[in-house]
Amino acid sequence: AWINDCDNERLDVTDLYKYSEPSGPGIPTDRSNYDITERQRRRLLDENENGVEYSVYTEPSEYYFARTIVAAEPENITAIYPEDDTYALVSLEIDSFFDDEIMVLCTFTATAHAYNGDKLMLSVDDHNTSVIKREERTVDLLGGDSDSCVFNLTYAEYESWIALNPYAFKLSVIASVYESSNATVDAYKVIVEQLDFFVCIPKYRFADRIVCESGLKWYEPSYNLSYACDAVDGVDLDSVADGFCDERNNVEPCFDGGDCCASSCVYGEVHSCSKSAFNCIDERVTSQFTQNEDCPDPISFVQFMEQLWSNKICVDVQTSIEAQSFVCTDAILIENGTGNACVDRIAGLDENTLYNCSEDTVYVLSQETRDVIKVVADCLSSENRSSVSTSSPSSTVDLSSTTANDISTTATDISTTSNVVIVTQTIATSTQQTDSSSVDSQSGTDEHKSKSWVWILVGVLGALVLAAIAVVIFIRFRKQQEMQGAQGGTYLAMTNQPEDNEA
Repeated sequence: AWINDCDNERLDVTDLYKYSEPSGPGIPTDRSNYDITERQRRRLLDENENGVEYSVYTEPSEYYFARTIVAAEPENITAIYPEDDTYALVSLEIDSFFDDEIMVLCTFTATAHAYNGDKLMLSVDDHNTSVIKREERTVDLLGGDSDSCVFNLTYAEYESWIALNPYAFKLSVIASVYESSNATVDAYKVIVEQLDFFVCIPKYRFADRIVCESGLKWYEPSYNLSYACDAVDGVDLDSVADGFCDERNNVEPCFDGGDCCASSCVYGEVHSCSKSAFNCIDERVTSQFTQNEDCPDPISFVQFMEQLWSNKICVDVQTSIEAQSFVCTDAILIENGTGNACVDRIAGLDENTLYNCSEDTVYVLSQETRDVIKVVADCLSSENRSSVSTSSPSSTVDLSSTTANDISTTATDISTTSNVVIVTQTIATSTQQTDSSSVDSQSGTDEHKSKSWVWILVGVLGALVLAAIAVVIFIRFRKQQEMQGAQGGTYLAMTNQPEDNEA
């Protein structure tokens, strides 16, 4: 799950655009901006004619969610996703309103922090340090000029810290403004900015998102999309891309300039996206806050496949398919019908789950796994599995129940919101079946049909035998009743004779 920077929710007037006044809560000098909570506004540091203004720009940008760095080799990320989000950038832009030249001394510090906020320590050159990077830069500004202090934190610089499993990097920028080039005198003003960047160490890399080791999720940004609103009737161009979702503008190809999707909404002058009632219909963006409908539980799908391979049920196409003389027939439509343990387990998946999840997890599964899945999927397609329903409810298994650990933590969308049914048995059972199975892998539909007729004949014969036994038992029972009746009549005749005859 994404975690918002709590600073965005804080109504502390010292964080808002305001004139110089004593720090602390209270009524701001300029009440016109009292209810504005956007963070990246330019701040005026002096109400006199002389002074400076500054603004902060970051990459990755914050926008609706907190800034997140993907802690991985840049080439591994850009090979999958279009942007390089493995680095952090902080730019402090300063505008001078002085008549004379001023000097700005900028100091940049990057530290790593655990989940509880504690600083992490790393042993470097026989001593421990909490600082990933420290850098200074000096900017000279003439009267009325603007310039920036720009700092970067790259993967090469924080790579050694990944082993400590950092939860966030804190990037601090301190800018001291001097009215002359002499830094020995007291600074005219001091600017302090501390920015948190969450760290995503990739665990699973899906088509448009990454599941992090910490349980968080990173989505591929969608802020660089183009929209065509001019030619759409009924669109209010003044409210397009203003940070608020307007339904009348949310039509293709306008999509309200991205305002209606969490991953494409950008802060406006008045609205800040967080107050929008998103109604995302743009298929180009990533699916934040919603399950991927095509593959509702990709984690369980991946873990299911991983267990097939770890239990040696599947290896690769050569070992598990070709060497087993697998032939694609309609037997694949029957539960455990092919006699090939690997094929039967994969073919037992719900068809949509198999096709859609294999596409969504293409960057997670190994090439060997993808090749085997493709063979099974192609066979299922050729046999028109969608028109056949042979599964039994008693043999279905919840995909999520076959996995060892379902990541939850703060990643709520990783937890299954809809059950994925598998027409198969559990992995543990399948291993035993593989060891004890003696079914020939070339068995097909004819063999199953002949076996069915044999069992039918056996059933008929068994029924006849049972009927014969029942008849015999019935006859013997009737005979016993007749004999008992005859004996009872003789006894009654003897007891009913006159007393004179008893002598």
